[in-house]
Amino acid sequence: MSLLPPKLCGVARVTHRLAGSTRRLHAIGLVALAVGALWATPAAGKPASWSIQVTPTPNGATSSSLAGVSCGAPRTCAAVGSFLDVSGTQMLLAEEWKGVRWSIKSTPKPSGATGGNFNGVSCVSSQECTAVGSLINSDGSIVTLAERWNGRRWLIRSTPNPPGAMRSYLDGVSCASSRYCVAVGYFSSSSQGPVSFAERWDGRRWAIQDTAPAGFEDRNTLSKVSCPYRRSCMAVGVAFGPTPDSTGADSQQWDGANWQVRRVAFPVRVLNDVSCTLPAACTAVGKNFPVGGGPPTLVIERWDGTSWAIQSAPIPPGAFQSDLDGVSCASKWTCTAVGPGPLAEHWNGRGWTIQITPTLPGGGTLNSVSCTTKKKCSAVGSASGAPLAERYS
Repeated sequence: MSLLPPKLCGVARVTHRLAGSTRRLHAIGLVALAVGALWATPAAGKPASWSIQVTPTPNGATSSSLAGVSCGAPRTCAAVGSFLDVSGTQMLLAEEWKGVRWSIKSTPKPSGATGGNFNGVSCVSSQECTAVGSLINSDGSIVTLAERWNGRRWLIRSTPNPPGAMRSYLDGVSCASSRYCVAVGYFSSSSQGPVSFAERWDGRRWAIQDTAPAGFEDRNTLSKVSCPYRRSCMAVGVAFGPTPDSTGADSQQWDGANWQVRRVAFPVRVLNDVSCTLPAACTAVGKNFPVGGGPPTLVIERWDGTSWAIQSAPIPPGAFQSDLDGVSCASKWTCTAVGPGPLAEHWNGRGWTIQITPTLPGGGTLNSVSCTTKKKCSAVGSASGAPLAERYS
C-alpha cells in the first residue's frame, strides 16, 4: 500500500491530497510531470556549476525519491524520503553523505506500522539530525513520525497526534539547537480538515502547538518551517478559500508564545519552502496560478520583519511552466532555490540568476536544498524513479 500519491501541480496537487489522498510523493509519475517544465539545455562546452552525485537505491525498490536534505557541516549531509517496494508499499528512506559518497542508513519502523515516508530533515551538526514524516498503521490510520540521528543510527522519538485526528502529517522541521526543534504539518478528522498544527521538541519530548486560524473555515496546511533562533520560526503553506481562485499561500510566525498569520504578497497560491537567517530575513519559494487557469509560474518572496514582498526571478528560457520547491539561505545575502527541471537559482543580495544544472535524460526534479556557505550546497530529488543528488562546490 502506498502512503502518498504522485506529485501534483500547484493548488490542484494540494487539493487532491487533502480530498482523500495523503502527502505528495516525489516518485512514481514525477518525471512525467517534470518533463512539462523542461527548457532548453545550456550551450555545449559551457561548464556546469552543479554536478550529479551517485545516490544508492534501496534493494527491491521500484521507485524512490529524496524529499529533504540538511547539511550539519560542509562535508556531512543527511537526506530523507521514501521508496516503493515490490508490493507497492511506501517505505522510509534515509541517506548520508560524508564528503565522498552517499550511503543508505537503516531507519526503524514502530511496531504496527506497515509503511511510511520522511518529508523533511534538519541537522544542527554532523551527529545531530531530526527527520519527520508520517506512518500508516495496520488499521489504516496515518500518524506523525519523528526520528533523530545521533551520528551512528536513527532512533524513533514519540510524537503526539492532534485529538480526534484520523490522519496526521508532519511535512517540515527546523532545529535551532539539539534541544529546540519545531515541526509543522496538518491533520484531518471526521468532522474537520485540513487543519494546520505544529509540534515543538524541548530536548525531552514533542508537544503539540496550535497554529493560527487561516483560510476558508480555518482550512489550511503548513508544509515547511525555518527557525533561525529559539522562539523564532517562520512557516509557510496553503490557506484554502471557498474556490480555487480564492486559495492562497499561508505564512505564520512563531514568537516563542504564539503563532501569528503574516500575510503574503498577493498573488501567490502556494509557498513550498522557507529559509530564515534572521527573524527579519526570510526567503520563501513556491508558485502562482493565473486567475482563470493557465500554467504555474515560480514565485519568490522576501520577509523583512514587517511584510512579505515579491522578488523578481528569471523564468527558464522556453519553460512552459515553472516551480520552486526548496530554498536555503547561508546568509542574508546569499540564497539558493531549486525545483523541477532540474532548476537552480541563486540570490546574491541584489538579484536572482539561473544556475546551470546537469542535463538529465528524461528530466528530473530537485525537491530540497541545503547550503552551508554561498559556495557549498547539496540538493536532492528524483529522476526517472531513482534518488537524485547534486552538489554545488
